[in-house]
Amino acid sequence: HGMPYVLAPVEQTAVPMIYWANKAAATFSDMRPACISSQRDRPLSHDNYFDTVLGILRIESDVYQANRDALAQCRRATSAPAVNDSWVDGRPTFHSIMKSAHHAD
Repeated sequence: HGMPYVLAPVEQTAVPMIYWANKAAATFSDMRPACISSQRDRPLSHDNYFDTVLGILRIESDVYQANRDALAQCRRATSAPAVNDSWVDGRPTFHSIMKSAHHAD
């Protein structure tokens, strides 16, 4: 699993991804269901995972890259972020923690 990307086998860089959401989660993520269904055969790689999860959770971040979010085009344009890049009650938000853990290309 630790091979450099250029040498990594396809099993390391192309991983299965399943998106399932109950009604409450679908409402929260503000997605268009027909659009999600239309994306099911789109080729993706491990590179899409991080940004897709941030998008689904509506986390606003300077490390988020919409071009890597597999479902960005399915999100309604009026969706407001649920979490932004700030501290809440003296504690770091999810983004603050993930920003330090995420590596840029």
